[in-house]
Amino acid sequence: MDITPTRRGPTGGWAIGFGTLRAKPPSHPAEKLFATAIALEDGRGERVVFANADLHCASRPIWEAVAAEAGLDPSQLVLSGSHTHNGPGQPYGGWVFALSSTLPLGLGRHRRWLVERIGDAVNRAIDALSPGGATVVRGVVDGVGNNRATPAWSHYPAEVVDDFLTNGPGRHVADEERKAARFRDPRITLLVARSDDGAQRGALAWYGVHPNAVGPKHPTFSADLYGWARHDVADAADMPIGFGGGSAGDISPQTLADDGHMMPPFEAAADAQGSKLATELGGRIGSAVVELLGTAEPTAFTLGVAHDDWRADDVLPKPIYGMTQLGAGLDGPTNLWPQLEAGIHSPRVKAMAKREFPPGDPQHPKIPWLNGIKVPLTARRIFDWGIPGSYPLHVVRVGGHVFATVPGEPTVMNGWRIEQAMLAATGADTASVIGYAGDYCAYWVTPEEYLEQRYEAGSTVFGREASTELRKALERLASLVG
Repeated sequence: MDITPTRRGPTGGWAIGFGTLRAKPPSHPAEKLFATAIALEDGRGERVVFANADLHCASRPIWEAVAAEAGLDPSQLVLSGSHTHNGPGQPYGGWVFALSSTLPLGLGRHRRWLVERIGDAVNRAIDALSPGGATVVRGVVDGVGNNRATPAWSHYPAEVVDDFLTNGPGRHVADEERKAARFRDPRITLLVARSDDGAQRGALAWYGVHPNAVGPKHPTFSADLYGWARHDVADAADMPIGFGGGSAGDISPQTLADDGHMMPPFEAAADAQGSKLATELGGRIGSAVVELLGTAEPTAFTLGVAHDDWRADDVLPKPIYGMTQLGAGLDGPTNLWPQLEAGIHSPRVKAMAKREFPPGDPQHPKIPWLNGIKVPLTARRIFDWGIPGSYPLHVVRVGGHVFATVPGEPTVMNGWRIEQAMLAATGADTASVIGYAGDYCAYWVTPEEYLEQRYEAGSTVFGREASTELRKALERLASLVG
């Protein structure tokens, strides 16, 4: 279902003074936004619907409303966003993001419209259930992203980094010259469904890269690089496909050269943004998807579904943003980036250390900002501003593959650790992370990455052990689907 806004409005991924509050509807079909759903039901009557939408992230109010409209139990709907920064603004879990992307009025009307359109996709998928099969296939898309936060890896013991480079998702990049390309997850995961006559019905794909290639100055709403990937798949295979995000928290959309994966300087990330970059990277993703579709052989499957409304505030400290959050990432830096993005090693940030949480505090070494400012209760009720204390989590097993959802932006190492935990808990053949699912709680970095307090760590609101507790919650769910 087409969810492209029909009139001007704010984009959801760029902050005030940095993005656009008056984006226009796009003219090129590759930039249109869609919601795509696949409904699965096994022979025992277990049912789950996966829905990917070209939004900055899933939103809990939208997820709940779509499930209710479709007559689904919340456990039966996995809603995730592609994380396009040029999708429509809407209320998210954190008030900072809500404020920057929802200033114009008419929010209730816009949300109802999104619920209706995404709900239509979900209902049509359910109504189209028929005998058939499904499978999960995985491939590699090289030359699409760059880990912008590798300085945070300095806090890992050497053996941890060596193990990741040797056994991790980028291990196929073996030679030393291309080592930098291994600090990311180049795998793409496809869920493919077919009908009993053998025809492929549709597919959903998840990949780990920030889809903010067109940049904050882009004048229209846009599905970004995933829109171009979908456009290329449509040209080669007559079937719907929807894209979602994986472990993309620290991965920027930069081109890696085919002759050695040498990356442009970090500082060039924002300068490279534009339609040309989105088209090129989307083309690489689209080509990989077409090739994978040719290998997919959907078969009969069984489902395992576990869901929880995880009470993060029962095990984690009060949510607080860090000062480095104001600097933004390298592919979207603010004027404060030179002082703040370097994290705890920056002289300016060191000068602020008197505000740093003391050692032993679960937020240490974060330097808080706007700590103590209360959002008026009326605004929180109207706009859903404020960081909620609970988040929807899903672990879904489709045949031999296990999906685990994260309500926000997991980094590559965090996603890798969750994946390994899912495999250990279930005995499945493969596992993957679906990011930007259920609701938005900013970033999820590992405890080691948190110590660097770069942008990603400053945006990890629940402190140093947030990802550890999240992984434990997912492990508990995984034990129910193994």
